[in-house]
Amino acid sequence: MRANLRGEGSGKADSYPRAEVRLGLPGRNEFKILAPNYTNQRSGTPQEASSGLSAASIGFKHELGYTDKWLGSVEAVLTLPSGNDVFGSRGLGTTINGIVAYSLSAHVGLSLQLGISSLTDSVLAGGRRFTSFNQFLTATWNPIERLQLYVEVYGQTKTVRSEGAGYNFDGSLRYLVTRWLEADLEAGVRLTGNLGGFTHYYGVGIGMLF
Repeated sequence: MRANLRGEGSGKADSYPRAEVRLGLPGRNEFKILAPNYTNQRSGTPQEASSGLSAASIGFKHELGYTDKWLGSVEAVLTLPSGNDVFGSRGLGTTINGIVAYSLSAHVGLSLQLGISSLTDSVLAGGRRFTSFNQFLTATWNPIERLQLYVEVYGQTKTVRSEGAGYNFDGSLRYLVTRWLEADLEAGVRLTGNLGGFTHYYGVGIGMLF
C-alpha cells in the first residue's frame, strides 16, 4: 500500500505485506493472524522520516447464527505489545466487535460492525492507553460471478490518546482469477480526523485459499 500522509512535513509511506491468515475451525469459528507490516515513511523533513514494523494482532470470530438473509457474529482481537517505537503498540490492545450482515439480493449485501477497543499509543507517541468506539458500514456488489465491488465507511471515536474521532472511506475491486486465487485493487481517502494518518492511499493485493 502507498499512502499520502497528513500533517506537518506530509510526505509518503509504503506499507507491506499487510498479510492476514484466516483459519476455519469447528463449531462455526474462525481464527486469524494479522502479521506486522513494514512501513517506510518518507516525510518532507529528514527528522520525520522513519521506518519499522507495526504491531501484530490475533483474532477469534464466532458465528452466532444465520438465515437466508441475515448473519450475525462476534469477534475478539488482541493487538500484541510489539512493533517498533514509531509504528508499534506499547501495551496489549483488545477489541470486541459485533457484526451483522444482510443480503439485499443475490448480488448486493450490507454489513454493519460496531465495537469497542482499549488500545495504547506507540512508544514515540507516549504509550498511553485510550478507549475507542468503532463503526464500519460495508456494501458489496457482485455484477458477475467472478467480480466484486466493495465499498466501506469506517471510523473510531478516538484515533490516539490526544486526538478525537477519525473517519475514512475506501473501496476495492476484487476478481476471482481461479477457484483458489483472488486479485484486488484498493483505494481509500480521509473523510475527517486523523485515522491512519493519510489523506489518501492505494494498493494491490492477492488472496489465496489453501
